[in-house]
Amino acid sequence: MKNFPFNQPLNLMKYLFVSILLSLFYLSSFSQENNIEKLYNFRVGVRLGTSVPKINKIASYLGGYELDPIGRPGINIATPIIFDINEKLAVQPELIASMLVFDHPSFDPQGSPLQGQLRRKLFYFNLPLLINYKILSNKISFQVGPQASFLISNKLSNTTPFTYPLLYPVFENKVLLSALGGIQLNFKTLFISGRYELGFSGLDQKDQWHGYSFKQNSIHFSVGYIIF
Repeated sequence: MKNFPFNQPLNLMKYLFVSILLSLFYLSSFSQENNIEKLYNFRVGVRLGTSVPKINKIASYLGGYELDPIGRPGINIATPIIFDINEKLAVQPELIASMLVFDHPSFDPQGSPLQGQLRRKLFYFNLPLLINYKILSNKISFQVGPQASFLISNKLSNTTPFTYPLLYPVFENKVLLSALGGIQLNFKTLFISGRYELGFSGLDQKDQWHGYSFKQNSIHFSVGYIIF
């Protein structure tokens, strides 16, 4: 990541969001000005939201202390592309840039609890493929489908005077698989969605040094706009 031009994942997400907006507005203006007939019945939008992850299984080295990582709200931006199959059914692939945040409880190497925390920020590119089923005059859509996630950045910030890395999960798996399900409220070009993500892949490797075997589930909330 040293040679990557965007060392800060948040700055990269801002850059992607602005680039996506400019590209979509240009395409929309170009198609309207030139009266281009749509060859396919699809719509493109942008979506901004938050994700709250939760560890659903963990095996800790130090059984006397609560070491489960605690999920905190992160941000995500996405570009959904909605292909309408008929009036009720649509297929919706997306490109999502997502930041997940976890806090690790802290203690010194002797096992004494300390004030403070270790904060981990994980930056993923997510590729879900959703099936949308619309009801109530297309006002509500039910969504379900698989998702592949690719780890781009993994940063740990230390706000405590002591750390003991062997006692913390390191979130080293690069590719994760999960399933998404949720509901979306549609208001012409504006939409609001809530989703639940069920993780299938382990976030860490279990070996002689890292006694962890866990997955994570997430809750996602977002607001979006159909550009064209």
